Amino acid sequence: MCTISEGKELERIFTKYFDGREVDCNDSAILDKLVLSAYLSYDVKDGRMIAKAGPLATKD
Repeated sequence: MCTISEGKELERIFTKYFDGREVDCNDSAILDKLVLSAYLSYDVKDGRMIAKAGPLATKD
């Protein structure tokens, strides 16, 4: 469980990175939680760390 504010921050970060974006180190703690839960995944593109939708994320 998480607080409402934590949930909103998780949602904000998930939405920000869903389509893929270079990782901002300020978001890394929450990104790590979303990656561990398989909602986002890390990848390397052109030598940069990217976060994008993971196996549990869908666009339905």
